[in-house]
Amino acid sequence: MKKPIYFVIGMAFLIILAVTFTVFDESTEIQNEDKEEPEIMITGTPADKYSPDEREQHCGSSNAKTNQYIKEFKIPTPCTQPLSIIADSEGKIWFTQTNTGNIAMFDPISEEFTEYPNDMWSLNSASMMWGIAFTDDNEIWFTDDKYGSMWRFSIPNEEYSKFEIKGKSGKSSPQKIGLYNDNFVINDFTGKQIVVLNHEKLDDGQYADSTLSVPDGFFTSQAVVDSDGYMWFIMWKYQKEVILVKTNSNTQEVEQFPLPTSIQAPNGVALGPLGSLWIADTAGNSFYKFNPEDEKVIEFVTSKPSVTTYGNASGLIKTPISRPY
Repeated sequence: MKKPIYFVIGMAFLIILAVTFTVFDESTEIQNEDKEEPEIMITGTPADKYSPDEREQHCGSSNAKTNQYIKEFKIPTPCTQPLSIIADSEGKIWFTQTNTGNIAMFDPISEEFTEYPNDMWSLNSASMMWGIAFTDDNEIWFTDDKYGSMWRFSIPNEEYSKFEIKGKSGKSSPQKIGLYNDNFVINDFTGKQIVVLNHEKLDDGQYADSTLSVPDGFFTSQAVVDSDGYMWFIMWKYQKEVILVKTNSNTQEVEQFPLPTSIQAPNGVALGPLGSLWIADTAGNSFYKFNPEDEKVIEFVTSKPSVTTYGNASGLIKTPISRPY
């Protein structure tokens, strides 16, 4: 009589085991479905160049804010990554959009944006556009690192033109633009040269440049021209050597002034109203004043940035710097 009882118990055990495996398999399938990568949302904007988890980093996520000091305005197209900026003779604001190749305009009176599509742009990535200039014939000129070029945008015609910067060796990397006596002065950051281009000739379709070369291994800073016609710029090796150069294209005169090695990456250079040169050190917290009369250098240290201004979500930055440009 015990045999049938053992049989029934055994069958019940097998049924329970089968049900358990079935439930486990279904649960595993559900978990696997949950682990599938989320569907990428197509926005039809430059944000599509980045995966969903990268968009906040590259495109930002906050809305425009205003306080008693600053009023922000949100650019209509997301993730354009604006960079260089300038005002025209009417007070309208023009800026580059490095992730689209476009020029955009902001009218401070109407508080409206106009973005001008660049049909000649074919890059699927951002390009550094550090330099921008406005000319009296209503043109916006800007540099482009990836194409190694300078662009012209005609405001009346709403048309783009591109002029390739000819490098001395390999690809050029035009950075900042200065406009002096209708000549563009451009530092080729990694191309070991300062390039001078005549605006009028470029408008006539002629590319005629004069260049000043620097030795191998040196980067070039922004170049400026003083009231006496002397050009000033810095050639530098990161954390190794920093030399301020003064030159005159007419007399071929060249002077060099060694600068303190505490200056590590002098990208920005500007002329003050009294003739002093001001130098921004991108790799630190300081900017410097050079007096040509006594050749003295004075360092000005900025405040260390707070975590609210530089982010540091990863916690990797232990000694934040302000990086003046």
